[in-house]
Amino acid sequence: MEMEKNMANGTPASMNVVVSRVNRSARCRCCLWMVAVWCAATVIFMLAGYDSVVHSVAVNQMVLRQGGQKYESWVDTPVPVYYKVYVFNLTNPKQFMAGDRPRVQERGPYVYLMKETKEEIEFHSNGSVTYRTKPLYFFQPEMSNGAEEDVLVTVNIPFVNAADAVKDQGFFRMVIQMAKKIHGFDTVRTLTVGELLWGHKSRVMEWARQLQELPYPHQLFGLLVGFNDSIQEPYTMHTGKGDAAKMNQILSWNGRQRLDFWSGDKCNEIRGTDANGFAPGVTKGDRLYIFNGQLCRAIPLVFNDTVMQSGIAAYRFVPPDDVFAYGTNFPENACYCSGGGCPPSGILDMKPCYWGASVGFSFPHFYKGDPKLRHMVLGLRPNPEKHRTEFDIYPDLGIPLRVKLRMQMNVMLDRNQPLERARHFDVVLPVFWFEVGSGLTARGCCRPAETCSESASSGENNQRHSLHSTHPHIFATPTCSNHSNLVWLGYF
Repeated sequence: MEMEKNMANGTPASMNVVVSRVNRSARCRCCLWMVAVWCAATVIFMLAGYDSVVHSVAVNQMVLRQGGQKYESWVDTPVPVYYKVYVFNLTNPKQFMAGDRPRVQERGPYVYLMKETKEEIEFHSNGSVTYRTKPLYFFQPEMSNGAEEDVLVTVNIPFVNAADAVKDQGFFRMVIQMAKKIHGFDTVRTLTVGELLWGHKSRVMEWARQLQELPYPHQLFGLLVGFNDSIQEPYTMHTGKGDAAKMNQILSWNGRQRLDFWSGDKCNEIRGTDANGFAPGVTKGDRLYIFNGQLCRAIPLVFNDTVMQSGIAAYRFVPPDDVFAYGTNFPENACYCSGGGCPPSGILDMKPCYWGASVGFSFPHFYKGDPKLRHMVLGLRPNPEKHRTEFDIYPDLGIPLRVKLRMQMNVMLDRNQPLERARHFDVVLPVFWFEVGSGLTARGCCRPAETCSESASSGENNQRHSLHSTHPHIFATPTCSNHSNLVWLGYF
């Protein structure tokens, strides 16, 4: 039978039907593909928008407000902060006084639980808050390698300071030398760890006060006198209200917007945060700053590495290698040099802000310092794992997940001081170093849809629940584990 043909184009009718169906199928697939692409784009856009909204909510909750989500934990930090002290015992005092290099032995740690509250809090209409801190230190014998009654030989700091103050005054140089013979003052002395840190009667200071008024305001002399159970100088910082980029920035300290310790404007700038937090959106290229009145300057921090803290990706920031460097290659640090010139690289001369005392700060064991510092003193072994300052920061919110702030206090002896020992050669003698820090802690157990354990304080629970919905990977993990309920609350 002859096949029927389409009269218009001569194509068989059945073939025309097949082609038509194929075309319709192709059009349908095209439409479905376009719909799928549109849906996917919509979902991606919505998720991106949702993430943006979620981040905005989280940042808003980080703003400090009176009675707000983080206010109570900011005022009275429930997370334990430990202050670890390592002292240096001078093991060859007689040889040292005769001109040999000092040999030191590190002892410790002597561990203190530091509880800090904020007092005299006043919020201002410009989005700032003024406050003062009151720290309390509690010795932890079970965590310490030694007792506060441990005896050590160390430098007699008040006597060295008195000698340094009159090193260019002939008459008073003679007075110091006579006082040494009459009263038995010496460059080194024996103390307990507790006396060195928290105070002891100094016969040198009692004698000096009979001659003139001293700038040192305390009756006892100790490296941490005035810090325990004492109200500290006021800070004013930005709460983040109205401008999250300024969150936690220190605006003034002790009523001053600039320091007056140093010889240049840049060195006298008050900038950065108090180390309890940074502005949200930290990037690897940022140069962050921390400011602490006891250090008398702002310390810069630069990106070092990406690390994991309790399963959370964090940016590790550390001080740059040249933070205490001097010389023609580091002109930006020249304003930290006093009238007597620059100290060796690695030392911050604290004389301008520590009542003229002949002391300097450095990193522990002169880490990153001039090699000649370690040549002056036997027994030092710098190690970045033990002695480097580190801030591990969750970049989205600027939250420090882990902090290790480490500094060392030294006494600077020079051959011009009217001391029996000093005439041999200059030496920067370490006295003690400390480590302070805290971070995320495991408390109770939270799953994403569960309620936190009642073992935590209500302030902690409020903080967790408020941020759990926006950044659950910071404040809880999907399963119960030793680090399942992670909370950040503060450091200093």
